[in-house]
Order: sequence, then C-alpha cells, then structure tokens
Amino acid sequence: GEPLGAVAPRTPELQLALRRAVGAGLVLQAVALDRVAPAHLQQWLAAASAAHPWNGLFVVGDAAVLVSAPQRPAVRATFAQWSDDARWLAHAAHLGCTDDVMSALRGTVCRPREAFAPVAGAVGRAAALAVLHAWLQPEPVHEAMRADSLLSHWTAQQAELRRQVAHIRSLDSSATARAEAQAIALRFLPQGAPHALLQAALGLEGADGVPVVAPATAIRRAFAIDPTWHQNLPPVCAGLPSVQQASGELEDLSRLPPPARLAALCAEDTPLGVALRVRFRSACARALVIQLAAAPLSPAASGVLRELADPFVLREAVLVLQARAGERELLGLWRHDLPPPAALAVLLQRSAADRAALATALRGRRDPGCWLLLAALLEAEELDVRVVAGELLRDAVAGAVPYEPQWPQSARHEAAERLRSLHNRAP
Repeated sequence: GEPLGAVAPRTPELQLALRRAVGAGLVLQAVALDRVAPAHLQQWLAAASAAHPWNGLFVVGDAAVLVSAPQRPAVRATFAQWSDDARWLAHAAHLGCTDDVMSALRGTVCRPREAFAPVAGAVGRAAALAVLHAWLQPEPVHEAMRADSLLSHWTAQQAELRRQVAHIRSLDSSATARAEAQAIALRFLPQGAPHALLQAALGLEGADGVPVVAPATAIRRAFAIDPTWHQNLPPVCAGLPSVQQASGELEDLSRLPPPARLAALCAEDTPLGVALRVRFRSACARALVIQLAAAPLSPAASGVLRELADPFVLREAVLVLQARAGERELLGLWRHDLPPPAALAVLLQRSAADRAALATALRGRRDPGCWLLLAALLEAEELDVRVVAGELLRDAVAGAVPYEPQWPQSARHEAAERLRSLHNRAP
C-alpha cells in the first residue's frame, strides 16, 4: 500500500486485508518522509497498529519502510548467510551489514500515551519526524557502528553533500564564487562528483581561470543526471551554456542492461556513463565486481569502481579477489576516505613488491585503522619499505614513536609495538 496516494492504505480494513494476504509473511509499505502529509502518516500508523501484531519502521535518509509481521522478524547474524542478490539489494538501500539493518530500525509502532495532533499545514521531514516521535517506541541503543559500516559512511557523505550543494546554490556569479564552486566540486571528484550541480560546477573557471571539464560537457553530464537541474539555476552557474537537449540519456531507459554491458557503459567517460554511475551506483558497482572476479579491470573500469567503492563494495571485491590471489588489486580500489580492508594484511606475507605497493598506498592516509599495517611495515625486511614506513610514521604520530629504518630488528620491533599500543588504546 502506498500512503502518499490513495486513502485506502490508511484504513484498518485494508491493513487487515494485507495481513490476510501474506499470512505469516511480511507486509512492506514504503513512504517518503519528506513528502508525506503528517496527518496521513498518523492515520497510516494507527491503521497498521490496529491490524498487525508487530510493526517496525526502518528509515534510511528520507526513505522509510514499515515492516509488519505476526511477530518481530529475526535478522540472520552475518551477511555471509545472505544470497548475493539479497546482499546487493541491501547495498542499494545503503545497508552493508546486519548491524546497519538493525541501526536503520527507528522503532516499533505503538499508540501514543497522550493525544497527539500534527501541526496544521506542517510539511517536510521535520513534520513527519514529529509524528514518528509520538508513535514509535525507540529501539534500545544499538552498539556503536563498525568502522566499516556502510550506513554511517553513506549518512555522513550525504550530509556533507547536501551542505556543499546548498553552499554552491548560495554563491553569486563572481569569478571568486565560480572558483569556490569548482573547488567544492573537485573535493567530491574522487567519489565521482555524484550530483548534477557538482558536475556543472566542474565546468566553471577555477582560480587559474580554467575549467576542469569543458562547459558544454559539464552541462551535458549534469543534464544526464537530472534533466530538471537547470530549471532552478543558481547564480554561480549563470555563465554556463544553455541546455539544448530535449531529453536526458536515461529517460528512454526502461531497464538496466545486463551486467557485462552495464559494466562497459558505466566505465565510459560519457554523459550516459556518468549518469549511470550516479543514479545506479549499486548496480554499476556489482557489474564491475562481477568483471573483477574473472580478471583484472582495465584502468578506466578500475577508476570507476574506485569512485563507486564503499565499505560493502570493498568487502565484495575482497571475496572475488581472494579466489584468484589478487588482493594487491584492492589497493587501486581503496579510496582515502575508506577504512582499510582487513584483507590487505595478506600483502605483508607476500612478495617485496607487494609490501612496497602497500607502503605506497598508505601515503596520505589518516585513518588510525592503517596503523596496524604500518606497524608491520616498520619491521619489513626491505630497507626501502622501512624508509617509506618511517616517513608515514612521522606523518601519522608526529614523532610520538621514535624510529629509524636502519635500527636493529629488536629496536624496530619495539617501535612497532609502541605504534600498535597507540592503535589499541581505548578512546
């Protein structure tokens, strides 16, 4: 039932019909919290609570799903027990592990102890959350999210994206403002600049007076992502060429092509490729991981998968790379904003070239999760690896752990142990 449209899903009668139809199964009903009328949301929750023994609301961003069942459903302990399709469906909803699933459960539906009436005329997410606050019994505080939680990574990324896009919209049309907008877009470029306005900003002149992307190409990419982006053009983008297209590249796409074709299309540096990567990130990532299972990716495809990578995608890449001892290829997919995959530790036991590649990949990283890898490199047999590791150590802990690559093995081991103790120290 769709609570944003017809009135019927808000009635107990229809909810009872749904319960009879699924029997012991689950009733799933979706709602957009930023669009639903608060009064309709309250009627819907009241009808569901009257018809189903258990109702839980799962929320990710503005999307929510009411799950109704005869009793609270159990979630299998690990994603390893889920099928490939189920794991990737969860990934499309920004859930990368069972901890993420349980963290998305905002609460169970129960009737308010006190009468609650939504504010007349109130709209938007804040008004919807006021209804949820009255009608939901919060879940017990979930344990801290794992460092590789996809949900926490995506939530933080989206919050920063919204903040920076809003800032670009506030800029005027001066040269300084155009340079600032380009600089903001460049910060998101390692992630593919996943917004129409960011793609357009890449076509603005930077501080050196040069755009990163040709303006005509930039607006074509923005239009492919969102054909309505130019209808509310911010002042900073006023100097860009006007849109000449009548339709966007995705508008005639009735369904995504098979994985092999999708992997080829999304790896292209075209408006269609950019739009596919932004609008269908999970499907594109899965198509590229399937290719990765067979053989190393081309430089273009590897760069695209690096843009699309997140903690879940890296774990899936590990599974296919381990099958052909290709863990070193993981270094090319590991972006600087992501925690280190545990599988990288196997490179420490491989060849000298693997250890050197790992040391190079650690440059510029600030995640404390890298310290255990760095500690092992401090004890590497190869002097050139230890020299790089020493430089990384000084950058990481600013001299808190003395170390010289030429020290005897016992002294180097002591330095490594001191770094490990810093990593393991409770916050």
